Amino acid sequence: MDEKRRIQRKHLRHQLMVFDRNTDELTGYLVDITPEGIMLTTKNPVEVGITFNLRMALPDKIRGSRQVIFDAQSIWCRKEALTRFCKTGLKVLEITNGDTETIQLLIKIFGAPD
Repeated sequence: MDEKRRIQRKHLRHQLMVFDRNTDELTGYLVDITPEGIMLTTKNPVEVGITFNLRMALPDKIRGSRQVIFDAQSIWCRKEALTRFCKTGLKVLEITNGDTETIQLLIKIFGAPD
């Protein structure tokens, strides 16, 4: 968690759901995103170092798709003091070039103003 991000994560104007591709269960809700990593709000703590096969549902079709498919590894997880939820940081491990472009367009179209 001490390493510096090369790209500033961006908040979106939509709360997107991220699902486990193997079980189709909700993994968490997107807090912020870059093509290299995401932060999720999760109901339960997530073990650090676990690799997930994920599917993020998009608010509208982008580049002809309503989802982004990627694999990510949990880097850190901490319980929020005032809620019963956790914040979890994940590093994107595997993603197609097309889905990377989709994330860049998602940020451009739905990114919250700084």
